[in-house]
Amino acid sequence: MPESYYVQQYQLEEVDGLSKSASSAKDTCRDIMRQIYNEDPSYWPYGLNIEGHQSVYLIKDATTHEPAGFVGWQEWTEFPMHKVGSYSIGILDKYRGSQFATEAVAKVLLEKSARVDEVRCYAMHHNKKSQGLAAKLHVPVYEKF
Repeated sequence: MPESYYVQQYQLEEVDGLSKSASSAKDTCRDIMRQIYNEDPSYWPYGLNIEGHQSVYLIKDATTHEPAGFVGWQEWTEFPMHKVGSYSIGILDKYRGSQFATEAVAKVLLEKSARVDEVRCYAMHHNKKSQGLAAKLHVPVYEKF
């Protein structure tokens, strides 16, 4: 059974597990990622898919249990032995402006950031919402991997 979290109004459900419910959550995340990517592919120059992340969480409205978006997390090591973590976030239009992104990313950072030396946000220069979220969370923004 995938681990679930409640953070105020919504649930984060990890989709990395192999259970049947995780598979359904994974399909939902793929669909959300496809929708968000297609809104503006220029925000995602390297594409957007589950396979590009080590962990992916489905964000659900805790009241209605409807999918609201996703948070992805990835880690890698740069020379010399500097471990970096990065998140990605996508919120469906219906839920934008509801603080889901801020709280979901903050929750993931709380759990994951201790494992890395540095957390980064990768956002294109014209993606002002992602840059604003990173600033609010005190995460430096990079445009290119």
